[in-house]
Amino acid sequence: MTKDRILFLDTARSLAMLWIVCYWHVKDYVEVSETREALSLFGDFYITDVMLGLFMFLSGFFMAKYTFTHESDIANFYKKRLTRFYLLYALSAILLFIIGFNRGFGLLITTLTVSSTYILPQPQTLWFLSMLASFYILTPLLLKGNCKVLIVRPLQIFFGGVILHFLLPKGIDTRFFWCFPLYCIGIYFGKKRSLMNLITTKTIGISSTMILIVLLILLQNYYQNNLLLHYLVLPFGIISILNISKFITKLPIEKVIEIIAYCSMCAYIFHRVFYSVLKKVIYGIIGYDFSYPFCFMVFIPVCLIGSYLIQKSYDRYVLPKLNNLIDR
Repeated sequence: MTKDRILFLDTARSLAMLWIVCYWHVKDYVEVSETREALSLFGDFYITDVMLGLFMFLSGFFMAKYTFTHESDIANFYKKRLTRFYLLYALSAILLFIIGFNRGFGLLITTLTVSSTYILPQPQTLWFLSMLASFYILTPLLLKGNCKVLIVRPLQIFFGGVILHFLLPKGIDTRFFWCFPLYCIGIYFGKKRSLMNLITTKTIGISSTMILIVLLILLQNYYQNNLLLHYLVLPFGIISILNISKFITKLPIEKVIEIIAYCSMCAYIFHRVFYSVLKKVIYGIIGYDFSYPFCFMVFIPVCLIGSYLIQKSYDRYVLPKLNNLIDR
């Protein structure tokens, strides 16, 4: 894969993060005349699922580079996930528990053990990362074998999820049933990279965007609870965003994309911590009811800059020591 194509995938990941962190969740902190509905964009609920689905797809795509021939390959994979993802995720889970965003010690335990997808309830916001972490655990099983295994084993796990859903008193998180397939499709596309070239052609991109608009109109105005249409939005939405990302990547903003992509994981992991603390501190000092422009100009820059500094500090000072400790 060329540098340009890697950058366009970074652009897609950045767009997904910016939508969730800088639009969808920041609305929760607006407290003046603008209501959540007044701030809403057309079809934003469904687009949010598209962005989450895109991130699942890309996460699977980037995992496809790993091979699991020996037991040491599995151990090394888990070490990388532990040091690059889990420790920051666990820190966020603890901080959100401390500030009262996700309440309940039992919920903290299921979040830290990444079992909250299957032992409900789910934590707010971190549900997505908890689910993703559980998919990381399954990744060696998904990738160990030939192309036939890449199809058969995900189906086995998917139907295992169906059985669990009906056996457990509370069921499992139903979002598993669209997140897991998208993760597995991402892995398959990572192994068959010509498929990525196919879905990012101009013809496919324009067609998918047009179909997406029609689906959003139907869902928004006529069939709000239609599960089939909701699920159809996901593939067409993902293809559309990938093509938009490819176009954006041609603009002279490569450095900006690299910076946003670099801090995207930390921004998603810690944005609720930043927003919750900022709200309490600023309101405690000035008693100000936050407007959306205020949140946009204060909350978002602090979150992005803070996330960049956390990621940079972690990579420079913490990660090397952790790797040395684990490799001993």
